[in-house]
This record gives sequence, structure tokens and C-alpha cells, in this order.
Amino acid sequence: MILKNYLNYVVLLIIFSVFFFDRKTIYPSIYTLIPTLGTAFIILFASSKTITKRILSIKIIVGFGLISYSLYLWHQPLLVFGRIFFEDFSDENKFIILLIAVSLSIFSYLFVEKPFRNNNKINISLFLKICTASFVSVILFSFFNANFFSNKNSTELTLAKLLI
Repeated sequence: MILKNYLNYVVLLIIFSVFFFDRKTIYPSIYTLIPTLGTAFIILFASSKTITKRILSIKIIVGFGLISYSLYLWHQPLLVFGRIFFEDFSDENKFIILLIAVSLSIFSYLFVEKPFRNNNKINISLFLKICTASFVSVILFSFFNANFFSNKNSTELTLAKLLI
């Protein structure tokens, strides 16, 4: 197909959106189609002969792809707690939080996602013990840190109180 020959240029749709979209770009809108179509064309028409395929096959990029869902789940709560915990939420503190998020994502991928892909390796008894320990840990953490977080004057705290 003709599009396979132009796949390397399709990546420009994604690169364009990275550099030219900002907070003022309306989302969702017709602009959203630019990176979406670029991604769809890569998924549909990538072959081993394109430079795009070679770039996306680099081990570190594949590794980030593998942990991406865990990273998606970990980063936001950690950044919220970081904003509450640190008086000055500087770029250095954000970087430390993101390193923690990547570390937790690797751990989650290796010990949660990967084992669940193979149903034969799941030990239900161990799973229930881990769930119980996690639940108790969250409750204890919340109980012992309630005063610390309630003393902070934050938007998250105000919203949490309104929701309760």
C-alpha cells in the first residue's frame, strides 16, 4: 500500500502535536485527530522495514511501553500527595516523585501485571493475603497521617471535604 511508504512521515503528525499543542488547544476537538490518526497509521501500517518500527523497537522504549499502564496509574496519586506533602513542590521534588512512580511501575508490572497474564501462576490464597495487607496498610497510613494532611491548606483537601 502507498501509505506504508510514507509511514515515516506520518510520525510527523505526532511530533507536530507534541510541539505545537499547548494548554490553549481545545480538547477534544478536530485537533485531536492529528495525533490520533498518526498513531492509528503507525499501528496499522508499521512494518519491519520502516525507521519508525526500528525506533519503537529500542529496548528502553519497549520497556516504557510495558510499564506505561502502571505508570499511568501511579503518577497522578503520587503527584497529588507530593503537592500536599511538600511545602515547596519544586521541579526537583516532582522529578523525585516521578522516579518513585517509575520504580513503582516497574514493580507493579513485574509482580502484578505479568503474573496475572498467566492464570496458572496465580495463587488465590496469596492474592487475598496481599489484598488484605494492602487494605490494612492504606487504612493505617490514613489513620496515622490524617492530622498531617488535614493541617495542610490545599485544594485537594477542600475538595475531599466537600465530597465527604
